[in-house]
Amino acid sequence: MKPNASLLAYYRPFGRIDTAAEYNPYVDSGDRDAQARINHMRPWHTVDFGGQPLVDFFNAQAIESAIRLINADSSRAGGVRIRFRAGTTYANLVKVLDMMNYTNQKKYWLDNRHQPATFYAITLRPPTLAERRQNSAMFLGMIDKSADFTYVFPPQTFSQQLKQLNSPWRRPQVLLASAVGALLLALLTATLIAARLAIR
Repeated sequence: MKPNASLLAYYRPFGRIDTAAEYNPYVDSGDRDAQARINHMRPWHTVDFGGQPLVDFFNAQAIESAIRLINADSSRAGGVRIRFRAGTTYANLVKVLDMMNYTNQKKYWLDNRHQPATFYAITLRPPTLAERRQNSAMFLGMIDKSADFTYVFPPQTFSQQLKQLNSPWRRPQVLLASAVGALLLALLTATLIAARLAIR
């Protein structure tokens, strides 16, 4: 199967774009201002893997408890920063990735462009009411404020009320009301017959 040459020709004049040179979202670990910005983003639980098995075992337990802690606190943003120092094995990275899976951590990434390689796991804070209002949908040029008031249901029609009477949980009540009505009708009839006989 041959590739579509006309489609490929469209991309040729633009050449290769070096996105790393144009836009670098990573922060240089030696830049103190950048580190201060990262530290200011959210409270971080920082753990280091150093290649010592016993220390790394306890660090893995600390990471797991920190991830469970930030997932449990849904009222604010939280983060876990895991640094892989010299001597760390690939098994430690696999252990951290497995931990993200079984703790159901959704947002994480690995920064391996800078030394030491750092693994970030974050949770986001829920938007405030003002932010939700600001991002609410526009309807005919006005901000939708439907979440601010309660909906008033229209009154039910007679047929809708009859449908409710036939619902399964209402059947015993309808049966009881029918029996009481029949009993009252029989009592009224007996009273009228007795009254007619007494007049004669």
